[in-house]
Amino acid sequence: MIKSIQIIVLVALSNGLFAQMHYVPQTFSTPYGNITTHQAIYTPMYYGNYGGPANSKFELIVILKNDSIFTFKSRFEAENKKMFVLQKQKKIKRKIFPSETKEIIAYSKLYGRMKGIPADSCWYFKVTSGALNSFACIPVTDRTMAAAIQLGNDGPIIPLTKKNLEEITGSEDPKIVKWLKQNKFSKIIDYYNEKQLVNPSGSQ
Repeated sequence: MIKSIQIIVLVALSNGLFAQMHYVPQTFSTPYGNITTHQAIYTPMYYGNYGGPANSKFELIVILKNDSIFTFKSRFEAENKKMFVLQKQKKIKRKIFPSETKEIIAYSKLYGRMKGIPADSCWYFKVTSGALNSFACIPVTDRTMAAAIQLGNDGPIIPLTKKNLEEITGSEDPKIVKWLKQNKFSKIIDYYNEKQLVNPSGSQ
């Protein structure tokens, strides 16, 4: 369940870019109303209108909030900081945004079948499963493209940042400390999950 955290992906429109910043707003409830802060996060691959293997066309099953079901092919694109898929029927084109959907299922020969969880401005596709889950905003299995994480299956989905990751993993392990400095977040997630399998309680 995604409650107070919303991921907004800001996509650069230059076709030559292979890296980007996306902006993660975090909203906190207070007795005086909601407070929203923004943090820029580096994403190692380009999520926008790029036709390479990172964002080729996918076969999609889209389930809308009114339970309508559509099947079509589309890339994952973006405008005004919101991701969308483009449904084409004859000469009619329709942009479908995450907030309109209950679920999206994407299939490609390269990545197989992946289910997307709708957030406010993108879909979450799980790329790592374990004690610590990670999610990308397009249906790929590349762990380095993760943009969000979740502790367990019931925790909130939060931005994948150095601070958030360190709060979960701690900073006592020398390997984690080294990888945090090098921004090797996917290695940390895999390592943390392996340690949890061996020692689920976290005790020494």
